[in-house]
Amino acid sequence: MSDAEFILAEVDRHRRESRTGRVILGVLSVAQLIFALPWLFGLPGLWTPGEATSAHLTRDGSLGLLFAVVGLAVAHSPKRAWFALPLVAVLVAVQTFFGIFDQHQQSTFGVFEAVHALGAAIAVGIALFVKPRKRQRDERRLRLIKD
Repeated sequence: MSDAEFILAEVDRHRRESRTGRVILGVLSVAQLIFALPWLFGLPGLWTPGEATSAHLTRDGSLGLLFAVVGLAVAHSPKRAWFALPLVAVLVAVQTFFGIFDQHQQSTFGVFEAVHALGAAIAVGIALFVKPRKRQRDERRLRLIKD
């Protein structure tokens, strides 16, 4: 067994597999998708508590679509959480930057930006799949012995 295979086996052994967590992540991702698809084409869609430009909606729609697709992929297979976490971390950072920028430029209302909490919730849900479960007391610690 190579070192990479050993590491992947250990990660897989300690990974959380919660059916409830997968369902919640899937529901959050579908909700994000429902909000993001109209925005992608510059349409106000379901969440319109304030005015927003077509460019703003398209930007938010593309970010929301990425959150939704990544969330659905992880809900389908939690093994993907390790690879998805850096992506959603970057998405949250980009979304936060543009949210602050939009507030500073007064191009939209804060209530409109509140829907982005859904993307942050998806990121947290993915991070929970990465968090390893605690070891059981009867489980022996692995010993790495070099020959």
